[in-house]
Amino acid sequence: MSSNVLKFVPLLLLPFILYVLNIFFFNLEFIELIKVFFWYLFFFLTGLLTYPLLKLMLPDLLDDAKYALSKIVGFLFVGILTWYLGRIGFSFSRFTTIISFCLILGPTLWIVLRKKVKPTLDTVDFVTVETLFAYVWTLFMLISSFRPDLLSGEKPMDISILSFLSKNSDYPIQDPWAANVSFNYYYFGYFIFSRPINLFGIIPGVGYHLSLSTIVSLTSVASFFLYRILNVKRFIAVALAILSVFITTPASYHRLIKHGYKLNGSYFWELTRTFESNGAFAEYPLWSFLFGDFHPHVITYPFIILAICFFIRLIIFAGKSTSIYDSVLFGVFLGATLVISSWDAIAIFLLMIPIISLLLYWFRKKLSGLVFRTIIFQSLISLICLFVIYLPIFFSYLGGRGLSVSFLNNEVHSWNGYFLQYGYLLYLLPMFLIKYWKQEKNESVMIFFLLFVGGCFIVLFTQNFIIIDSINTLFKLGTNLGLLVSLFIPYFILRLMVESKSKFLNCGLLFFVGLLCGGVYLNMVTAPFLSGKPTLNGSAALKRYFSSEEVLVKWINKNIKIPAVIVEKGGESYDSTVALVASHTGMLSFLGPTGHVGYGRNVDPVIISERSQLIRDLYVAEDLDKVYQKFLTAGVNYIKVGPIEKKEFGQNVTERFSARPDLFSKVYNGADISLFVINR
Repeated sequence: MSSNVLKFVPLLLLPFILYVLNIFFFNLEFIELIKVFFWYLFFFLTGLLTYPLLKLMLPDLLDDAKYALSKIVGFLFVGILTWYLGRIGFSFSRFTTIISFCLILGPTLWIVLRKKVKPTLDTVDFVTVETLFAYVWTLFMLISSFRPDLLSGEKPMDISILSFLSKNSDYPIQDPWAANVSFNYYYFGYFIFSRPINLFGIIPGVGYHLSLSTIVSLTSVASFFLYRILNVKRFIAVALAILSVFITTPASYHRLIKHGYKLNGSYFWELTRTFESNGAFAEYPLWSFLFGDFHPHVITYPFIILAICFFIRLIIFAGKSTSIYDSVLFGVFLGATLVISSWDAIAIFLLMIPIISLLLYWFRKKLSGLVFRTIIFQSLISLICLFVIYLPIFFSYLGGRGLSVSFLNNEVHSWNGYFLQYGYLLYLLPMFLIKYWKQEKNESVMIFFLLFVGGCFIVLFTQNFIIIDSINTLFKLGTNLGLLVSLFIPYFILRLMVESKSKFLNCGLLFFVGLLCGGVYLNMVTAPFLSGKPTLNGSAALKRYFSSEEVLVKWINKNIKIPAVIVEKGGESYDSTVALVASHTGMLSFLGPTGHVGYGRNVDPVIISERSQLIRDLYVAEDLDKVYQKFLTAGVNYIKVGPIEKKEFGQNVTERFSARPDLFSKVYNGADISLFVINR
């Protein structure tokens, strides 16, 4: 067997590994397992199609870095192009996704056929990036299979948006939890991941965990790109990229002591609730991944990393290796953070202010007028690209809560909380000062120092200012700082270990690595894993708590054409029984959790109040004819009557609708759950 074939063994083994994992852990039907592999091929092809373009645009980058970048750029532009096709009149469908692929394929073929650049890629470069992506993805699918349920935290909202967008074909996009109301929430991150779900007809509950695992793998690929532009050797960069998604915080040990060395779900939850006042909290990547949170602040991780990478190339490497395309890509990734999670764009902006100011002061004598003008010009190019590509997307869901900035006043976040979240940087700081006290030209020192100053600036900002509300200000900005800490800690450990000849420093670093490993163990064993049969289908996990609804969800996914509007029990936010079937099927809910719909998406309180009353009237009011007309006018298609509704409105609810076949027809009849269609 030739050496080239041997290099492909890790990728050739992937289908077999997925098959074995499915037998013991994923528990998917064979056709669904095939779709899982197609999902991987989707990202494989987007990378291959985009690679020649990046090779032409960024000739100075290493080929493996370009290929790592291509996987994320290609995926992002498939989503952007599909959105614009839907915006100009095409439906959001498999067809538009395939057209988007073709629109990327066109320039690639032109480059190859006109011989603008040779799209060659070394086998080792290719296999390294693909193996990193594939095996991190597979590892976190395995982890997800042990905690598949989507009932806690923001997961019910996340699955409702993702499942609806994967089946919706129309623009403008409606609110999945408020049918026939425009969606005033940043949905674009969910939208780009809904494309492969829609393309392959993947069950939403499976698509959720595929998407979450892909976010982890794309984050590791983006981290690999970062380390490669910082001149870390290839295989060490792979190790650091994997390590970056497993970085924990000092809170792992503080909470262990606080809980009397008892490891349970409460311990895991409190790892991010370190501020102990005002409900303030902040996450870090590993916690979000283990919790299974597919929220915008998690979706945007790889795009934040790449925005930082091109910011480094624009500013720190100004005049050395940057080009006009660096400006374009900086605008692309900064804009992606804006439309996926606007808070993250604010965080990057706040991080950039002190860094740019410090660099301009630092190099005030060395910075020529030409280089300074180049930085200004390239920054303008970045802003133009951001506005041209993303403003139509951003304005499509403008209308949520307005931006406001105010002083924190008498509220003060615990300084102890900051230490428990970001204290590992303070651990490394004296080591850097000892080793590099007078070596200011060292790039790693410069980046560490700038990160530290930028992080301090963000902390001071959250201590004094509120953007919209104090909880979200600390949560969103603090979570971004947690991402930066996770990225750079492995890098700085490596540099210190390689360059230090001091036994004292090396012993301190080994102790620090031990702390990190212990923290990972504590996080893993306390994450909310399911004590039942593992599965990769989040909807199948409903069987443990809502067995009747699980059967109905499976039936709807196979038999009912979406979009359709369904009525279920209403209620407050974080009540897992609200809009349960709608969330797992892609159906539009007449009214979902009122807190999210009202506060998070700025739906008129009058609409929420009226709909809440209408739902109650539907299940209990005597004048059913009058209520029927109102729901008919509102465009409602289906009514669910199951154990949840019977508990809320009485055991005779099913008979209430069955007694009026002129108004309602039963289309599904389970053991203790029914689905009625409203006759037209």
